[in-house]
Amino acid sequence: MSYSGLTSTDYMGFEDHLLSANLDGQLALGISTYQPGGNTGDELYTHSGEEAGLVLKGEVDLHLDGKVFRLEAGDSFSFAASLPHRYSNPGDIEAQIVWANTPVSLRR
Repeated sequence: MSYSGLTSTDYMGFEDHLLSANLDGQLALGISTYQPGGNTGDELYTHSGEEAGLVLKGEVDLHLDGKVFRLEAGDSFSFAASLPHRYSNPGDIEAQIVWANTPVSLRR
């Protein structure tokens, strides 16, 4: 199930795809693909719960609460989603993250 069409993220150079069977539980699992230069937007955002993930390929900058963490394939992360955050691909190849959010806060 893809929900990127619902949030119109393709123009920002990233796509989200839901890996969970549905959005009815307490946890959402998904995969995000970032084209070179792709990002989740210029503004940091927050939501309730926790966020965690694993970089599958490429490089991703995790902008988190005033700091930037350069993550490479094999690196994992987790943080309180109430901290301001955003993601971007600084590299010249596609990057991919598998992630989990709890509680589910995705728009349908």
